[in-house]
Amino acid sequence: MGLTVEMQGYEWGKKLLEVGGADFNKLVLVARTEDALVMGLPPLMGENTNLRLDAVGDIYAISWREKSPREIEQRATDFQLLYPHPKKQTPEEYLQHIPQFREKAMVWSPALFTSIESAIRGQRHVMNRVVGSGEASDLWQAEKVIEAVDELAETVLGGGLNPNNLSLLNQGVEELLVRANLTDVQAGRKIQMMEKLRKAFTRDSLGRINPLVTRIRLRSAFINAVRQLVFSSRVADKYTANAVQLNYEREMTRWALRETGDLLERKLQAHVGFRKQGEEDYRQRRQLETIMVEEIAHGLLTIPRVKPYLAAARLAGISLIGCKPAAVELNRRIIGNEADLKWLGKTDSVVQMVAGDRFSEAEKRVEEIKAVIENVLQ
Repeated sequence: MGLTVEMQGYEWGKKLLEVGGADFNKLVLVARTEDALVMGLPPLMGENTNLRLDAVGDIYAISWREKSPREIEQRATDFQLLYPHPKKQTPEEYLQHIPQFREKAMVWSPALFTSIESAIRGQRHVMNRVVGSGEASDLWQAEKVIEAVDELAETVLGGGLNPNNLSLLNQGVEELLVRANLTDVQAGRKIQMMEKLRKAFTRDSLGRINPLVTRIRLRSAFINAVRQLVFSSRVADKYTANAVQLNYEREMTRWALRETGDLLERKLQAHVGFRKQGEEDYRQRRQLETIMVEEIAHGLLTIPRVKPYLAAARLAGISLIGCKPAAVELNRRIIGNEADLKWLGKTDSVVQMVAGDRFSEAEKRVEEIKAVIENVLQ
């Protein structure tokens, strides 16, 4: 005995939940040509390529945007083909004539965050929108549709359909769509859910009230709701991993800067050379250099990699040990603030001041460095 229409839907839904991932045989993956440089950037951490970092501390969070293959064909020169890898065509030719069985085009899309704080907020915003506990999240909408399909299918199976309850059921569907904020949607899965629900309690192509057609449409709405659940779970996994890495990066960065400020005060300013404010022997100066160069500049201050902390770390490092000529332009881009660029080689470093027994100047500079660090940590 074959499965009922409803049981077919449940079985398909179960398989979708178990398998999860997209069917790549039906997808074409592309990236905008203008995003090619971002694709070459290293990941922020490990093998998670959803977060990428550039040389000046900007963070790019990667997502995939769904498009119709036909839209890609119309502007084929704007994109680069990532998948599949055609054997008989060039990638450019393939994008101009995408096979019909490729049902969706997924566009590799980077979002720029100019501070790690905004990147963390961005991940949180997506999580709330997709799997948040409040109404109108993607997860909540899918659950509401699944609940409604169960109830509506029981109504159809229990009492059948007639002109009177067809109108009432159709009105109930519209009220559900309003409650679930599904009346004005853009995502393909949501559009399909909405359309199938709206058509469920309308007459068939011959103008008849057809319970089987209604049940099939409800089943289709159910499948699309399960797809939404699968998508939501994958988004939750991805953005949870992103948020964990970003928070770790932020805390390590802030720790390194706090530790730098502490070392400047606890080891450098408390050193005998600073206390005496006079000439120091070679051994004492070497100790100061070791603290400034190895522990701070080449140690702690290499940890910050993201905005806004990277600029403060570079300023502190340059103030302590100077800047190599080859690194001036990159550091100029990192620091940005013209008022702070005076430290890019135009004044002596703290190491040079200590070497010349100019401890009062060195102490003043250390105070300036500490102020920069304290300001960015506020």
